[in-house]
Amino acid sequence: MTVSCPSLSNPESGSVTLTTDGQVTTAVFLCFQGYQISGASSVACQITGQWDHAAPRCG
Repeated sequence: MTVSCPSLSNPESGSVTLTTDGQVTTAVFLCFQGYQISGASSVACQITGQWDHAAPRCG
């Protein structure tokens, strides 16, 4: 069974890459040079259809 989570947008001054390994989708966030990430740098889609952490910010 594949679970879908809400779509994620690139953070301001950063990017997000989605990967799927079997049934688990993970989003990895990166900030552009000169910016620091605030929050979890990666989030995983849970069986509940929600991400396990809030999307981070770049600042």
